[in-house]
Amino acid sequence: MKNASNWLLLFAICLVTLPTASAWELDPGDGAQAKAAAEVAKYFDDERVRTFIEQGYGYAILPNFFRFAVGLGVNYGKGFVIEQDELVGRVSTYQGAIGFTYGLEYHSQIIIFRDQAVLEAFQKGRFEFQGRANAVFLAWGGAANPGFLPEVAIFSRTRAGLMVELAAIVSKYNYRSIIAE
Repeated sequence: MKNASNWLLLFAICLVTLPTASAWELDPGDGAQAKAAAEVAKYFDDERVRTFIEQGYGYAILPNFFRFAVGLGVNYGKGFVIEQDELVGRVSTYQGAIGFTYGLEYHSQIIIFRDQAVLEAFQKGRFEFQGRANAVFLAWGGAANPGFLPEVAIFSRTRAGLMVELAAIVSKYNYRSIIAE
């Protein structure tokens, strides 16, 4: 019963915060969408990120992103793609990291696309290379993600973890359209 009341509370928070954060029509039966919408609302609290979102064409929100590394790292995240305030797809990513990388981290990530052409390239699911510098202790941390394309902005919000990293990362994003569903 407690779990159901937690989901109901999360849904109510999303209904209150969603109009300021995103105009996509939330499916009330999809807990993952409610969690993603709540995470977008948290990003909107940061004026710098909000400016990127408002000026961008669309974004991918990955509210669940897990990372584990001991020299070699494995990262996994999943979420949704929003285009012009409309939910258009689901996204998941698998990443591999090599370098000085040790620890565990749980965070969310938002990838903001400057224009339609960049979003369409993302939807095709090509591999990308990144450099990443990261230090996390519990819920405090900082990260730098110099992306492959200058038309993309990536922001992360740490939830928990203990990680130190200076690594090269190979990312594969898998996009699946939900418009035809």
